[in-house]
Amino acid sequence: MALQDLWTNLCSCGCKQGNHDQENKTEEEENGDADRYPMVIKEKERLIIFGISGSGKSTLLRQMRLHFGDGLPPNERRRYTPHIRQNVLECLRKLAQAMVQLGLDFDTDEGRQAAQTFEDLDSLKSTGSDEDVEIPKDVLEAGLLMWADAGVKAASARGNEFHLMDNAVYFLNALGRIAQDTYVPTLEDVLRMRYRTSGAVYKDFELPSMSLNVIDLGGQRQERAKWFRHVDKPSLVLFVASLAEFDRTLVEDEDKNSLVESIEVFQNIYSNPLFNNIPIMIFFNKLDVFRSKLEKQSFAQHFPEFRGQSEEDAMEFIKKMYKKVVPRGKLGFSCRFTCAVDVANTKAVLSWLTANISKGRILATGLT
Repeated sequence: MALQDLWTNLCSCGCKQGNHDQENKTEEEENGDADRYPMVIKEKERLIIFGISGSGKSTLLRQMRLHFGDGLPPNERRRYTPHIRQNVLECLRKLAQAMVQLGLDFDTDEGRQAAQTFEDLDSLKSTGSDEDVEIPKDVLEAGLLMWADAGVKAASARGNEFHLMDNAVYFLNALGRIAQDTYVPTLEDVLRMRYRTSGAVYKDFELPSMSLNVIDLGGQRQERAKWFRHVDKPSLVLFVASLAEFDRTLVEDEDKNSLVESIEVFQNIYSNPLFNNIPIMIFFNKLDVFRSKLEKQSFAQHFPEFRGQSEEDAMEFIKKMYKKVVPRGKLGFSCRFTCAVDVANTKAVLSWLTANISKGRILATGLT
């Protein structure tokens, strides 16, 4: 199968019987029935998730499925195979193009020749196809040769300059495993997968204390115009913000810093009358990627007004940037620092989230 054909395929990618004597029951008998057959009434809650593209909203929803739903068994994970392979090919394409656009040098002739396989592929957009598509042996070999090149690996460290996905290194290191005929995505593969939400994704969960309706809204600029069609008496608004976006620009606007854009979007949501008296919470996500980036660069390089020294200082600085845009007279927001690909971390945060929804006691009087 030619690579362009592969690319195209990936793109296409109970009632009780009545009793006439019921009316003649005494009060004592009716009370006895109530004791024997207690009625369990669950609260119905609605959670709306906002955030710009790449913040990790969809990963958070997958974590909810893991903890509140079916647990993402192998047969369900297998459905993500084409999307993960799509991620791999997209990473190789962006790296191949970046080597040319940034004027970077390949370390080997083999790496340079292999990169030509991926340079000319058109931009890939997922259609949600569940059809499994194999990665042909020649494409796999080209990908392995390209990723083995030291110059390409060096380029991946500059991924913020050309919108390389955060988990590119993870997936490219696993290229041989992902290309196998018998490949079944691991839980970590599924959580690290990049999958753009288009429109709105609705998901219902039955928890012991509530029925929870979750709405995940697409974060691209063109999707945001549709957001407020899906707002209908939410119990809680959750805004997901990526800590790791401080050094990136938008795909839609190369001159706009992604962190600045996220704060502006958050401000618009907070100021919207639709959310008056609705608790608002922020998950500051991608803590792992944020920490990795700070090992290689200074936060002040992108925000010169930052005067701190440590990772914790930078986290507090970002939190205060969001706090500053809360309109006067509005209640504050609660927040948590999260890593949506970390199962234990997310389980604890989601437990805290649902506990506060069910009790109706979101700490909205100030930052926590």
